[in-house]
Amino acid sequence: MNTKPIAAVALASTITLLGACGTPAASSTDTDVSKALVMLDELTVAPEDTGYHYDRDDWPHWSSTGGGCDTRDTVLQEQGQSVKVFDGCAVTGVWASVYDGETVHDAKDLDIDHVVPLAEAARSGVRDWSRVDRERYANDKRFLLAVTASSNRSKGDDDPARWLPSDSSYRCAYLALWVEAKHTYKLAMDPDEHQAVTSGLKRC
Repeated sequence: MNTKPIAAVALASTITLLGACGTPAASSTDTDVSKALVMLDELTVAPEDTGYHYDRDDWPHWSSTGGGCDTRDTVLQEQGQSVKVFDGCAVTGVWASVYDGETVHDAKDLDIDHVVPLAEAARSGVRDWSRVDRERYANDKRFLLAVTASSNRSKGDDDPARWLPSDSSYRCAYLALWVEAKHTYKLAMDPDEHQAVTSGLKRC
C-alpha cells in the first residue's frame, strides 16, 4: 500500500506545508495561518491544571482498529510509503519523520507521537472526561505522527513554549496541528504556551 503521509492530509485544511528552506510553499499559506490564528483565539487561556492526577493507564491506547491491528499499526500503515503488511499487522516501508527530517526504514525505530501529549492534555481541562473520552483522544489518528523515537523522547510532554521540531521547515505545520488538536477537543492553553504558539504562527 502506497499512501500519502497522514500528516499532510490532516494539515491540508489548516496550513500549507513549508518548503525545504522554511519559505511558504504556496501563496495560500497566509490564509491557512489565519485560520489557525482564528482557532487559537477561540481557545481558553488559563493556568495549567496541575492538581489533576495524570496516569497514562487512564488513557487507553492503542485501541483495536480491526483485523487484529491497533491504532499504532494503522498509523504506521497510513503514514508510510511503499508499505507492505505481513503476519497480520507487521509492516515494512519507509517513513519520513517530520520532527527531525530523518528517513526511517525500520518501523521499530519509530514512536507514534500524540501531537498534544497525553500528559499535556491532562493539564488542559479534562477533569470531566470519561474513560471513553480519554480513549477517543488517545487514539485519534488525526493528531498522531510516526516519528523517530529519539525526537519523540526529546519532546516528552512539553508544549511549544519549551519544544519545537528540530526540522524548522515543519514548525509552522506543527504549531497549526497543535492548535487544531486543542481546538477540536476544547483544551485550554496556559499563557506561556499561548504566547509561544501565537508568535510562532505569526512568523509563518
